[in-house]
Amino acid sequence: AVLHTDKFTKDGYKKSEELVIELLDQLNSKEISVLNLLKDIKSFDEYLYYHSINVGLLTALMVKRKRKFNKDETRNIVLGAYLSDLGKVKLEKAVLDKPDKLNEDELMKMHLHPQIGYNIVKSLEDINPIVLQTILFHHEQFDDEGYYSLPYETLPSSPKIVSICDM
Repeated sequence: AVLHTDKFTKDGYKKSEELVIELLDQLNSKEISVLNLLKDIKSFDEYLYYHSINVGLLTALMVKRKRKFNKDETRNIVLGAYLSDLGKVKLEKAVLDKPDKLNEDELMKMHLHPQIGYNIVKSLEDINPIVLQTILFHHEQFDDEGYYSLPYETLPSSPKIVSICDM
């Protein structure tokens, strides 16, 4: 996946690969089933799949570098990052692939993807709230102008990190 981007150096790729392998080794069966939702993204749109993988890798590196989170928190933030755009699989491809600026109706549909992804993942059993918060709020912005215009300072750290990595 990262071969399709210039965001990683060889050393950065190696570090992210090692970190992801470490995280994957810690997944329980429920978390593996959540991560399997990446297959739905890949079936829907290959570019979106590679973007999701890259957001997850960048998030893993940033979380590790911050040294603020324990292993469980790290794992759940990264799971949320991988699935942050899952809701886009329910959008019309024409909206997702539109090369021009989205009109107001299309923009409203696009703004629904965090809620849609949240609902998909929430329907699974025993999903950690960090995963859900990450998916739902990953488009909030520091200027309070995100999809929901929530006060940035009240948001948890995980969607803030993913928002940066999503850029």
